[in-house]
Amino acid sequence: MKLIGCPFCSQNAFEDAQRVLSEAKVPASPESPVYGMDRPFYAPGGYYGQCWWSLDYALALEGAKWLDFAAARDLIHNLRRTQRPDGRVMLYGADSFAHIPSVKEDVASLPKYFETCYDICMMSGDVDLCRETVTLFENSLAWWIRNRYDPETGLFSAVFEETFVPNTHSVSGVYAPVDTQFQLMLGMENTASLIRTLERKKGLTLDFIQNPSGYYQNLAQNTLESARKWLYNGQKGAFFPYVLTQKRQYPALLGSTFMGFYVPEGEVGDRLEALLRDPEAFGWGRFPISSAALTDPLFTTVAGDYNGNPAWCGSVWTLINDQTAKALIRSGRQETAAELIIATLAAFSGAGDRGKAISGQGNFAEFLNPFTGHGEGALRYAWSAGQCIRMVVEAVFGLRYDGFTGVLTAAPLNAGALRDSTMRLEDIPLPDGRRAWAALKDGKVEIGTEN
Repeated sequence: MKLIGCPFCSQNAFEDAQRVLSEAKVPASPESPVYGMDRPFYAPGGYYGQCWWSLDYALALEGAKWLDFAAARDLIHNLRRTQRPDGRVMLYGADSFAHIPSVKEDVASLPKYFETCYDICMMSGDVDLCRETVTLFENSLAWWIRNRYDPETGLFSAVFEETFVPNTHSVSGVYAPVDTQFQLMLGMENTASLIRTLERKKGLTLDFIQNPSGYYQNLAQNTLESARKWLYNGQKGAFFPYVLTQKRQYPALLGSTFMGFYVPEGEVGDRLEALLRDPEAFGWGRFPISSAALTDPLFTTVAGDYNGNPAWCGSVWTLINDQTAKALIRSGRQETAAELIIATLAAFSGAGDRGKAISGQGNFAEFLNPFTGHGEGALRYAWSAGQCIRMVVEAVFGLRYDGFTGVLTAAPLNAGALRDSTMRLEDIPLPDGRRAWAALKDGKVEIGTEN
């Protein structure tokens, strides 16, 4: 794909994001499987080698699904192939945690794959792929309910990288973080929506479905209400993790608090938006938001390689900023979402003085310094590149492809500086083999396709 005329992400940087993803692709096969995966997959990139992490893989594909849809479909096959008999989608391929002595039980990951796999299904229009995905989703949610659900509060606990900042200090049943609740809520919604899609297909046998769509929709609503009840602090206008064993909130103000925009109450969103836009809190107006508040005792900056929890206590990550932008858009806060997306793309692409990039390349590092924008950790990081591509294609241009109808549509984020922008996206490969283009001007997108 080519991005032309974008003031906050150059054509060179956009092409470099695609190269970063290409560098991270691992050529697994049935004859040469890699950690159980027998189709090509995306590793994290940089110095992480050819192992897979379910989180990194899914986030890389948020952008890569617009580049290589066949490889995107393989995500669902690979996750199903490696899914444990009890339904757990593993954190990573080795599935061993001797290097983290405090982790003494099976762990999963922050389950972003629900969103990515759902989008791939909708783009595919493939009923069989949807069936396989429903099985993946239902078994995964069953694992979470059996192993992490707290019946007293309706919250889900998290261990190690089932949340960020990773919980390396306690076992399951203790710590219920903000991001895990909302990510599971989205997974339940995705599962319900996917089942409804299959229910509309006439003549399709549905005996493989374990529960009706309404079951998962109710779970999602209950999870949302539990997060609102137990995690929101009305005095501080923010969402905080909850210590289940102590029946109290844990006073860490993290970037994940902004997933609270999914709560549909205007007052909650107004308080969160005021916090988000406070430059003294998360650095608004300088770079994308930091992973912990600048005022929080946990806040720190990290130079060099990833070092676990400290890297999640202040550094700038696309994960935090992209999930915040999605929640803002759903809550109808388009102007703030546009500002955040522009800041994120500018910083990670190295545009102007908003980021630090090597000549001819982007700034698609694992995470950025929140004061300088300097890339730290792995410097060619797949999920940073993938999420930036997603923001351009799906937020700036607003492109959606429906594989069931074969129709490409555009609903751009017509807000902020995007309202006055003029740019083009060319040579977009669609799942059906056609190529498309999109032109943005005055907040509207014109699209076209070629065979």
